[in-house]
Amino acid sequence: MRRTGAVISGSVALAILHPHQFIPNDIDFYVLPPSFPAVLKYIEDCGYEIRPYDRALSNYFHQNIVVVRLVHPISRKCVNVMTGLDDHVVKLVTCFHSTLVMNYLSWFSVVVLYPDWTLKKRGLIVTDTLSSRQCVTKYVNRGYALYRDVFVGIGTGNPGVSQGQPVPQPQ
Repeated sequence: MRRTGAVISGSVALAILHPHQFIPNDIDFYVLPPSFPAVLKYIEDCGYEIRPYDRALSNYFHQNIVVVRLVHPISRKCVNVMTGLDDHVVKLVTCFHSTLVMNYLSWFSVVVLYPDWTLKKRGLIVTDTLSSRQCVTKYVNRGYALYRDVFVGIGTGNPGVSQGQPVPQPQ
């Protein structure tokens, strides 16, 4: 990760912040285009095979993200490697469906872009599509609260929730 500038984001980074809350389904690597082939080759050298991932782009706010899904033929574990046209890998991380998963692991640290909310198991929905709603539902089922609107309390600097209602848990 140090050599390529790749970061790990998504549910793996969130699981590190909230241990024992859930087991991530896959691992998401973000990398800039010059290092994309090297990261893919490394994961393939670990025994993973490239597989189609048809709905990948519909989960993200920006459509300029390229996603390659790799699957291990025995364990069936998945690795997603993503890149885009941005000039910094953190910009790619901000293309997620909500602030809850806008965290990443670099070779030297863990970074939480919205620490107060994330550490309190709350997030703000950024993208509202059918695919993003499925992602939101997954996190609500894992015990997180996601909100559609937010404001900053006057004079407090603390986030508050407009209308006070998180996205409801499915019945």
